[in-house]
Amino acid sequence: MTVFALAESLAGIGRWRFDFTNGQCEFSPELKRMFGFPGDGEVSFEQLWSAVPDGGADYRARFKERGDSRTPWRHEFTVRRGTSGDCRILQSIAVNEFGADGALRENIGVLIDVTEQRQREEALSQERARAMRLAAEANVLALTDPLTGLANRRRTLAQLDKCVARARELDCQLSLVTFDIDHFKQVNDTFGHQMGDEVLARVAEIARSQMRESDVLG
Repeated sequence: MTVFALAESLAGIGRWRFDFTNGQCEFSPELKRMFGFPGDGEVSFEQLWSAVPDGGADYRARFKERGDSRTPWRHEFTVRRGTSGDCRILQSIAVNEFGADGALRENIGVLIDVTEQRQREEALSQERARAMRLAAEANVLALTDPLTGLANRRRTLAQLDKCVARARELDCQLSLVTFDIDHFKQVNDTFGHQMGDEVLARVAEIARSQMRESDVLG
């Protein structure tokens, strides 16, 4: 194994070279292994694309789109290697070489396995989403009465301020309704606080069922 081939293998980087003047392809041993083929064997484009779920259609479309590009371009795709079905995410970085006449002569590129990187990014994204969801839930709980599930005093006053400001902005009327539970102390004293809590929860449920979408209840 040459020093260059050893460096490719250790770094996990494959390379290719396609000569448009004679149609010849050159694939490095590491690139072949990335697709699930022996590094010392002969392999064709068709064999490589057979390891890609879409047969390389997306990559070909991308290549056609960038066929006259004079700047490097990237593309990611998935390969399913061998009979094991091991899926890897590969990123290609390619550049076109043009002759003095402006004609496309070669396409040269490298291939990098970014599977672990993408998995870490996905795990981080999921953890971030989970943290945001938990923060949102904690915020709701901090502004919600645990017994009735209604907005607590802090949240109710904040919503009321918004409603007043909105009514002034639109120059419209605002209705505020308050209600009390008659003889609630007697319920607590006679039947206990557990029954009193159930009464409060039931009253909240009834009030919630009568709300309009635009109403605020707290």
